Amino acid sequence: MTATACPTRSDLNRLATGNVSDEEAERLSGHLDACLSCQTLLTRMEQRAYGAVM
Repeated sequence: MTATACPTRSDLNRLATGNVSDEEAERLSGHLDACLSCQTLLTRMEQRAYGAVM
């Protein structure tokens, strides 16, 4: 597997809110499988989004 640049916060935010195409979701998920930093950031974004809904 080759290293890829981390997605932008905007990309991760759109993934967290479900505003990505299936192709983009697959690409981002592939990156997340290998990048702990992005996994952590996405989890925090999802927690903030969930908290805002509550």
